[in-house]
Amino acid sequence: PLASGERLSIKLLADRFQVSVTPVRDALKRLAVDGLVQISPRRGTCVSYPSPTDIAEVLQIRELIECACAECLRDVPAEDLAVLGNLVEESAALLQGDHFRDYDRFLVLDAEIHRWLVGRPQNRRLVDLYASLRSHTQFANVLHLGGSQRAPQTVAEHQEILAAARARDVERAKQAIRTHL
Repeated sequence: PLASGERLSIKLLADRFQVSVTPVRDALKRLAVDGLVQISPRRGTCVSYPSPTDIAEVLQIRELIECACAECLRDVPAEDLAVLGNLVEESAALLQGDHFRDYDRFLVLDAEIHRWLVGRPQNRRLVDLYASLRSHTQFANVLHLGGSQRAPQTVAEHQEILAAARARDVERAKQAIRTHL
């Protein structure tokens, strides 16, 4: 992993990934928007990690968004609930004692579970906004929770969100989301 404050060379990154500097520059601009790198005139581009305050603020925004999206659970078709059920089951199957046997796969499934919920209003702009927020919490999960994954609790929280969705119980779903986040 890259260290916070580590300088990034556009040329070295382009060489490493065998691409021109333009897509690297574009990618770094995107990472800067997400707060994962800082681009400073004359100093270049440096890695920046989200602070605990950054993570708390993002989780607060995610809670507002996800709870608002839970309002759509009253009308979600059964086949869409089956998709959520499959995601939750697959993530639960990764549980091995107090950890996930494949944490990287779990992180992908976790993101899909939350994107499923945010996708209920079928609002592309909302999904794009939410995606920009997820990078901070995904980053924090990789950096800080690798050794303490809260695996059993996380699986139980996802299962509670699924149970509330299946029951079309919006208030229960909102509480499950708040507990989870």
